[in-house]
Amino acid sequence: MVIILPAILFSATPFGEIIGAACGILFLLWIYAIGYYGQKQIHALGLQPMNLKLFQVNVLLLPIVLLVSKLPAFAIETSNLLNIVGIVLGIYSGFAAFQVLLFAGKTLAELEYRRKVFFGEYVRNSLQIIVFILGVWNLQTRVNRQFREPT
Repeated sequence: MVIILPAILFSATPFGEIIGAACGILFLLWIYAIGYYGQKQIHALGLQPMNLKLFQVNVLLLPIVLLVSKLPAFAIETSNLLNIVGIVLGIYSGFAAFQVLLFAGKTLAELEYRRKVFFGEYVRNSLQIIVFILGVWNLQTRVNRQFREPT
């Protein structure tokens, strides 16, 4: 609710852009926490960890690519090079978003099942992350359970 309500209330103003960006950053940090700390636990369980470096690079580059896409073009006429760069950045940001979402979903599934999982076993987690407004109610309780301090 903390992330969604301000984005809805202030979306039509410049202040809304700032609030929306802050909400997006918080969402990305939540996904990063699931992936990063989940991989540490997976390694501690003796399972094969996934490529954490690629995940970290993609989490870092997603907001940067989005910020670059929001910057106004300094040339009045767009050049072919600028169009090609825009297409490449768009394709890469799509890949990065897809990889980050699947990485977090798979990490959570491996923590729950305590074994290597297949696509069908973690796609639900990734879809719940994508549809955040509905999925967070189910996901956050499961995340809390996996990252709870041992008593």
